[in-house]
Amino acid sequence: NSDKRTLLMYATKYANCEIIKEVLDIKNDKGDRCVEVNAQDKNGYTALTIAFQEKSLEKTLLLLKYGANIQLAK
Repeated sequence: NSDKRTLLMYATKYANCEIIKEVLDIKNDKGDRCVEVNAQDKNGYTALTIAFQEKSLEKTLLLLKYGANIQLAK
């Protein structure tokens, strides 16, 4: 979309950790993960930023487990 928000960002905002994990585990035909956990929207926000805004420790820890970079979270 025009805001450059990803499926992971929307899942972090509106879904539970089970759905977020399913999004993070999406793989291509070669078996590689397709979702960039550190993707940034037009404002530089990441899924981790959204988890912080939601005050969700569970979502934050899940994203960190999948390699979210805390230095990118505004």
